[in-house]
Parts: sequence; structure tokens; C-alpha cells
Amino acid sequence: MPHVQTPVTPQDHDAFLAFRRFEVYLRDVVEPAVYPDREPASVGVCLLDDPEAPPPIPGRDGFAPDLLEFTPVEPVTLWGPRWATAWFRLRANVPPRFAGRTVVARFSSGTEALVWTTVPLASPPRWTPLQGLDLNRDRVGLFPASARGGEPVELFIEAACNHPFGVTGFEWDPSEVHARWNSPTPGRLERAELAVLDTHALALRDAYAFAVGLLAECPFDSARFATLAHALARATRSLPPDPALWPAHADAVDRAAGILHDALRVPAPGSATHAVAVGHAHLDTAWLWPIRETKRKLLRTFSNQLRIIDRHPGYVFLASQAQHYAWAEELAPDLFDRIARAVREGSWEPGGAMWIEPDVNNADGESLIRQILAGTRYWESRFGDHGRQSFLYLPDTFGFGASLPQIMRLAGLSTFITNKLHWNQTNPFPHTTWLWRGIDGSTVLAHNTPGKDYNATNTPRELRRGESSHRDKDLQRHTPDGPAPGARWLQPFGFGDGGGGPTEWSIRYAQLAESCDGLPRVTLGRADTFGRDLAKDLDLAREQGREIPVWDGELYLELHRGTLTTHAAVKRANRLAEESLKAAELALACGTPNARDAARATLDHAWKLTLLNQFHDILPGSSIGWVYRDTAREHDAVLAATAGILESSADALRRRVGVTSGAIVLNTTSRPAHAVVETHGQPLLVGPVPAMGVAPLAPRTPETPARAKVAAGIATLSNNRLRATIDHRGRILALSLHNGPDLVRDAPMNQLVLYEDRPVMWDAWDIDPSYAEKPQPADAPGEWRLVHDGPARAAVELTRPLTPRSTITQRFTLDADSPRLDLVTTVEWRESHALLRALMPTGLAPGLSTLTTACHLGHLTRPTHRNTSHERARFEFPAQGWVDLSVPGLGLALMADAKFGFSHAEGVLGLSLLRAPTHPDPDADRGAHRFTYSLVPHAGDGRAAGVAHQCDLLRAPLAVLGEGPAPAGHTWAPFEVACDGHADAAVAAFKPAEPDPFNPGAQRRLILRLYERAGTPGRCTVRWNLPVRSVSPTNLLERPMDLPGFSHREHTTTLDLRPFQIVTLAADPA
Repeated sequence: MPHVQTPVTPQDHDAFLAFRRFEVYLRDVVEPAVYPDREPASVGVCLLDDPEAPPPIPGRDGFAPDLLEFTPVEPVTLWGPRWATAWFRLRANVPPRFAGRTVVARFSSGTEALVWTTVPLASPPRWTPLQGLDLNRDRVGLFPASARGGEPVELFIEAACNHPFGVTGFEWDPSEVHARWNSPTPGRLERAELAVLDTHALALRDAYAFAVGLLAECPFDSARFATLAHALARATRSLPPDPALWPAHADAVDRAAGILHDALRVPAPGSATHAVAVGHAHLDTAWLWPIRETKRKLLRTFSNQLRIIDRHPGYVFLASQAQHYAWAEELAPDLFDRIARAVREGSWEPGGAMWIEPDVNNADGESLIRQILAGTRYWESRFGDHGRQSFLYLPDTFGFGASLPQIMRLAGLSTFITNKLHWNQTNPFPHTTWLWRGIDGSTVLAHNTPGKDYNATNTPRELRRGESSHRDKDLQRHTPDGPAPGARWLQPFGFGDGGGGPTEWSIRYAQLAESCDGLPRVTLGRADTFGRDLAKDLDLAREQGREIPVWDGELYLELHRGTLTTHAAVKRANRLAEESLKAAELALACGTPNARDAARATLDHAWKLTLLNQFHDILPGSSIGWVYRDTAREHDAVLAATAGILESSADALRRRVGVTSGAIVLNTTSRPAHAVVETHGQPLLVGPVPAMGVAPLAPRTPETPARAKVAAGIATLSNNRLRATIDHRGRILALSLHNGPDLVRDAPMNQLVLYEDRPVMWDAWDIDPSYAEKPQPADAPGEWRLVHDGPARAAVELTRPLTPRSTITQRFTLDADSPRLDLVTTVEWRESHALLRALMPTGLAPGLSTLTTACHLGHLTRPTHRNTSHERARFEFPAQGWVDLSVPGLGLALMADAKFGFSHAEGVLGLSLLRAPTHPDPDADRGAHRFTYSLVPHAGDGRAAGVAHQCDLLRAPLAVLGEGPAPAGHTWAPFEVACDGHADAAVAAFKPAEPDPFNPGAQRRLILRLYERAGTPGRCTVRWNLPVRSVSPTNLLERPMDLPGFSHREHTTTLDLRPFQIVTLAADPA
């Protein structure tokens, strides 16, 4: 029922009754008339045995639906269990009375389903998806023209025992929904029939429903309400009173529809905004269902849209995740061929730029680059020029890092499109269209779709909401005839989250709103064209002297802060995968072309598994448990693949350092490193190992040993840089630099605190501001164990209870000559609705201090106060590994290997360690966890103190390859990078180039990606130790670009770096 205003006056009551009259007439008369005659079909079912087994694919491994044994069933048959697969066979003959009419099949299994068919004229027969069925569509067209009568009909339908949102209900669903989906047989064979489709009544239904929907949005006393009510009354009166007579009086039905069309075609005023409606199915790659079901959902969705495209010229469908196309290509090649044809014809838009729509906060910067590189390369390889990308589409991601504008620019993407900023909990985002400026100064055009919904259906209510929510209505449109009023905005529409996409009636709604008083002007279009037109609108605004709004830095989502912490295991596994891929690529780049070619497919697969599992409901921890069982196996596969590459590369690396046997040490960080490694449990101090380089394993004795002692329940650790004192409750009582001040002032550091964590709405997603109201210190005492007392490592271990159910073991570790105190933590976590945080009171005055936090490929400076609602809303913020609080001359950095939710208030740094939500995964995070967080006190500025490098070493420790003593050799690195002044050029990747469909020889090159991470300009020099013929700058797609200040001569490349600039170089090996 459309929302309608509450009547107040007697006139309002009359208007309300008129509205209710039309609404009831639509429901009870018009909608049933769409199917004036029906004929039951016979149905058989074959229920597959194992609900968790991969469902068979028609045409694979000899499976064919027509060879199954079917048991006859009747509506309403219940079936299950949840996640089960059932094949239904529908058989019927078209009754003679249906002759000359449009005949369709109607089927509902009470779940999602897919009709399969054989490819016409294929020999042998090949099976392909025909059309998906779900809660929003149950009709299957059978014949290209009217039926003759007597035709046999046989349909094979694969039904999955889940609804579009999985197998559970939401908290707002009625109790019968929960009861049904908690039963052993939630599936229901609800309908199986042939039916006559009255296309005249269908057109009337769409116009009538749209007019009633618009009537509900109009004030009772408005002229628009009066004219629409009058037209609805005229149309209603003009129809035969018995809808059974409508098929024989099609002209009367058409006249009624014409009356409504005329009333709806009253032109929108010139000031009306212009909505570009783009068909879309927001299909979550996993969420309340496993990836197994996503593959079936996308086949339903894609086949639906291909059939709709055939019937609606001018309609364009946008599918925005390259991974989905790859699955379709693998599972249904004939369907994929039809998609490719639609792409070439312009009715299907492969756009969005990334491999999947990832989480941004928990993935590293290189992963974001690879998302674009993998997605763009795939689309270009399949669709040629039609696959080139111009916009980044992330409608549902939970916040956007400040480096994205530069990454987009360097990948040729000019427009950023989202919807998620409408979800802000505290501060409404102030713009619809704006310029987004990143940390390096790069800007892109950005658009927050004002309809507030990526699952819209183009109802009048949704369209009016989009217009009213548009925050830049005075932005004029550029047209061939000159400036025109009415700001432009994007309206993605189609059933989504669980896929499905637009229905035909939602397309007709868009057409009815093309020029309709009371609504924005709506046209069907494409997202890439929209982006180009919007850029022209901004150019026009500049010519008119209008100030274009600019947003600097991150686009922080004031919601879903819990996704920085939930399902800690997947975040840790992703970090390990990212670092292992970087190491594997470095090893391959240092090896031979043959080795690179041999490993290319393995490396590509490992990267794509990693990118897949960065999806914005997987990596944030907001999916069901089944998803994480699959993800754990896939991350294990990534680590196995990269370990295999490193093992096979070890001999080539040994040759680089002049040895033929023994262990070697690989450094994947951007600075030379001396650090402690462990072999067979024995800590050894090694180094320096060159940046991005390798050295024989050659332990050395530290000049000043690290020391540990425990006395009277107090542990003390020291080396030549630090001294730390910890009590038997795990609290750090003193932490100081050698001969420096103690950073522990009024309260100890490492205060572990438990909080009741019961968000109002989104359990796995949210940490509500009120969580801090119920702190419970987790300060029970424990017993110390001395683990190492030098010389390379000092370590003491404390085990104690967190609660009666959960325990924690923390190993406080200080290595020789290290500025970093590591807290290697193991937790046996058995809580529910609890949040565990570590607090570090610093005593550094907020008014005098600077808070710096790592972001993708750089850092941000954040306010240290909470003066405004924006700062208060950022009570938990994301950081890529570290945060640093400093006053002139003194500071403290807090860093973590795989934790992303940080906080600061009144000089106290905080880190969220573990959560325990119960929805959608009731077992989320329960079990054993291992993670490390660290403290780095420093004098002066954190950048000069090497905080970023220490975090690199924490997240990517020196790696030992092989075993046994290594002969004397030398150190080696493929290149050396140096900068003048205070600039700091870090290495994001050194890797084999990707295959390029437009440049087949490009994959022989090596790619070096640098970024300036200190926020300081400088001149950078790369001295190549690998023999290279030439070096040239490229964009992130590894294609040539101009780079001011670049030069290369013999073995030296020089370039100018702006603060936080990303530079990619392509080297041709000699």
C-alpha cells in the first residue's frame, strides 16, 4: 500500500476515500485481470540429497535435468530443507481455448529458481539458463507469437531453498516468516500453471498503479491530486464492470489506459530535476548466502535481463562486478555470448571498474589498485573498447579512503558513484554532486545518488524522494541548446542485494515518468554517459561563476564501525594474503622470464581469490558463517600458492646473493631492515637486509642485548632504545625511550576493557556510540612466564582470565635494537555481545598534540578534539596499521598487524580487538585468536622516527626461505630507491606486468610502484641492479603516461614526487 498522508479536514477525508477506492480497485479488479484464464500444469520434483553439496550444473559432468527421475507433486507441496536444491519439471499442453492469445507459464517454488533450456539447433544439446524466478517474478514467456492451441510445454526448473535474502528473516519480518524459514520444509510449491496474459490489461495495470502511487504523494488539496483523481475515476468508469469481459473489449481497456497516460503526460515544470534511470541488480557477492548461491543468483539475474533487453529497446542494464561475468562465462558460456552481444549493441553496460565491489577500510592500497586492474583488464579482454572503464561504482561500501581519488585518476576513472553516504547516522552528507579531493590533491567528480536506494523500482514515491533529497538542485544541465534548469542525477533501479534486477513494470514506470507533473523528468540511460554529462554540467557551472563544492579527504561513513573489527580471522587472513602476494611477486620479478611465465596463472588465481574475499560483506565480517568457512579455505589456498612460488624462487634468489644453499632472508619492506627472525623457535638477529632485497641468513650478536626479568609480579624489558615495566594484570606501568621521559603519566597503558556491545540495528556491522557507557576493566591478575632473556629477544608472557569464559595470553616482546614493544596476543574468546578494546593513556595534551593515522598509501592528520558533531561521530575510525599521537619532541605510535578500528579521546589511544555479534553469524569470532599490536615511543616527529617502517616490519616481518647455514655471500636488491630532503618513497609493489589485450608484449615488463608516504615533496632516484633496457612511467593500468620531471639514463631513473604521489614505472628487462 502506498504511503498516503493523514486526512484532517472533511475535504481531506473525501480525497482519502477516493484514493482508497482506486487502490482497492487496482488490487481487486485490475491486477487479477492481467491473467484472465489459467490451466493447471502437472509437476514432478527431484530433490537432491545433500543441501551443502555443490549443485550440479546442466551440461557438466554428464548432468542433464531431463534424465532425472521426477516424483509427481501438487500445489501446495512443502519441500526443503534450507539450502536444498530441487529440480521441478512442469508439463502441460496449451488448451484449445487459449488459441490466438498470449500464453505464459507461471511457476513459484516459494524460493528462488531458474528455468533452464537447451540452445536451439545445438548438437549435441547444450543447456543454458532461460530466466530466473523469485518473489518478484513468476511469469515465463513461452512463444514469440500468439498460441495456436495444443502446443506441448515442458520446463525444467532448478529451485534453491532460500529466498532472495538467504534462509532467515530480518528482525522486522513478521513471526510467520521466521517460523517458516526455521521449519524443515520452508519451500512451497505455490503455483504451476499455464495462463493467458492480457497485454492490454497489463498496460492498464502499470498506468493505473503508477497513477495511484503518484496520487498518494500529492497533497489532498493540490490541483495535481484533483486532476489525477478525476482521470482515475474516468478510467475506472470507462471499463466494463465485469473484468471477465475485458479481453473481448480490449479497446475499452486501451481507452482507460489512454485516459491515465494523458493525465500522467502533463509536462513536468522546467525546474524539475532530470533523473537518469539505469537498470541494475545490486548482487552481493556473498552475504546472507554463500558464494555457491551467488553463482546461481547471477545466472538468474543475467538471464532475466537479457530477456527484458530483447523486449525493451532503449533499456540498458548495468552489471558492475567483473567476477560475476567470469563466473557466468565459466558456468553458462552461451549466456555469456549473449551478454557480449548485448554489450556490443549498447544495451548492457559492463562498468564499475573493480573485480568486485570491495570493502575499502580493511583492504590495503595495493589491493584497491589490483581490484581496478583485474576488473578493467577482464572487461577489456572480453569486450574490447566496450570494456573500457570511466567510473568507479561502489554503492554499498562502508566508507571510502582518502587515497581513492588519486587511484581513480591514475586508472583513467573520472567519476565516483555511491549511495552509501545517505546512511550517515549523525551528519547528513551535504552534497549530491561534488569534487572529491584526495590526500595528494587529485580530484574526481563524485555523485551520491539522491534516491537513497540502489534497489529502487521507479515508483512515484522513490522518484520524488530522489528529487527532494538532491542537495544541488540549482546545478544547471549542459545541453546542445544551451544551459537548462533541472539538476541531473542517477537513479539505479532494480531488485537487488540478492539480485534479480529490474522488472518490466519498473522500466515502464520510468517511461511513464519521462515528463510527468509532480515528478522529476526520467530518461533511461547509461552510467558512463551520465558521468560524462555530469562533468559537462560542472564545466558549465564554472563558466557561470558558481562555486563547486569540494570534499577533502576520506568519505567517512558514520555507521557500520563494527566492520573494522568483526570476524577478526578473515581480516588477518586477508592481511597475510596481501603480504604473501607482494613477496611472491617480488621473488618472481627477481627471477627469470620463464619462471614468471610458469607462475603467472597461479599468481593470477591467488590474486583473484584475495580480491574476491575483499567483498564488502565478506572482509567486513557481515556475512553468515558458511561464507567464512569457504573464505578460510580460499585464503589457505592463496598462502599455499604463494609459498610454492617462494619455494620455487629460492634458488634464483640464492644466486643473486652468491650462495647455492642454506637459508636466505627476504625483506619486502621499503627500507633496509635489521630484525629478529625465528628458526626452529630460536630468535636470531639478522641484517641489515636491503629494502626489497635478500641476504644470506647470517645471525649476529647485538651490541646491546635485550633483557627481561620478572620480580614480585612485575616484568621489565629493556634494550638500547626502550624500557618497559608491566604489572601482573598486563598493564604497562612505565614506557620510556633510553634516557627519555616516561610516556606513562596518570594511568597505565594497555588497559584491556570489555564493553557491552548491543547495537540498536545492525549487529555485525555497528558499534553504537552508547557502547562506552558500560566499561568493565578486564584486569584480573595472571602468572608470568619468562620466555627469552636475550641477547636477541627479551620476552615475558602473561596468561590471565578476561572473564569466567575467556582467557588471554600476552607475550610482551622487545627485540635487540628495536624501537617497538610488541604485544603478541592469544585469546580464547567465548563471549556474546561484548567488545574488547585496548586503551593507551599517553598523558599527551590533546590541545598540543597531533594525531596522524595511516591510510592507503599515505597518512591523514585527524583532529584531537571532539568539538563538532563530525568529530564526535568518528569515535571509531579506520587506519591502515598505525596511529601516532605526538607533541613537539615526543610521541607514541600504536600499531597492529591486522586490526583496523582505532580511537582517540583526551590523549588516550584505543584499539578495538574483538567483537562477538550474533547476527548474521551466531558464532562470529568465537574461538581462538592470535594477533599482535605494538607501541613505538619516539622523540620528535613520528615520520622521522620511522613509524611507518616499523609498522611495515610488524605486518611483513623478514621472511626466512630455506633451512640450514648459508655460506658467506652478499646482500642484493633489484633496485635502490633514495629521496632528497624529507620525502619518503615507499614501494607498493614490484611485480611482473599484467597481460594487456591492447598490447600483447607488455607482460614481459616489470612493474615498480612507488608512493611518497611522508607528505613531503622530493626528488627520487631509482638505481637499478637488475639489468633493464628502458624504463617508462605508466598509469595504474600499466599503460604509458606523461610524468613531469621523469628521466632515465643507463641504470638510473629520476623523478619528482609530490606529497603522497603514486608513481608506476615499467621496466623492460635486458
